[in-house]
Amino acid sequence: NDGFSHLGLAGCYQYLKDLDNFFAELNAGFASTRVPCSAKVGILVDMTRDQNLIKEHFEQIFNLAEILIQYHPEDPDANTIYADFQMNKGNIYIARLALQKVIETRKDKYGIWEQLLQIDYQLADWNSMIKHSNEALENFPNIPVLYFFNGISSFQLSRYEQAKKSLDFGYKILPKNDMLERDYLTFLGEVYYKLDDKTTAYSYFDKLLTVDPDNLMVMNNYSYYLSLDR
Repeated sequence: NDGFSHLGLAGCYQYLKDLDNFFAELNAGFASTRVPCSAKVGILVDMTRDQNLIKEHFEQIFNLAEILIQYHPEDPDANTIYADFQMNKGNIYIARLALQKVIETRKDKYGIWEQLLQIDYQLADWNSMIKHSNEALENFPNIPVLYFFNGISSFQLSRYEQAKKSLDFGYKILPKNDMLERDYLTFLGEVYYKLDDKTTAYSYFDKLLTVDPDNLMVMNNYSYYLSLDR
């Protein structure tokens, strides 16, 4: 019942290239409460760096992540790596639950917030996105992408004044030539149009078309808005 002995045996079997017994011993070691979570997480992190091992034995490694979270369901490091594995499996709902557990105790980890917001965006879950972006901005008030997430979720929920406020400020602090510039200009134009400030809306659409003249979606929307003004 000594978990460290199982992990030691796993190392021997790995040296002998006996991967069946290697994973069997790892499973036993991961199921041991005597082995700290940090040691198990470290093993998984090392394994993810070996691309050939991950490619050929993903399911066995994924099973280790499942055992890890079974025995350490509240540990933030365990949930972080578990979320990565679930994302690789395409299980984004489960990944989001794991990341939500992480931010309960690790609110200062920016990467977790962005990963969580990307999932909200994939799921088109605007209520969760506005909630998570508001919480993230409390900890990282100078990150333009967080204002963008807050702005587009507010826009999708028809909270146009809030969307305008977030997008205006985020665009103001956006670095020059940032890859988000086009997205910001698109939504700023749409928000101001919704607020019936057509002059400002059209100025944003014009600015966007100077940096992205082949943007068919914006050209289509912009021309439609202009046709309504005739």
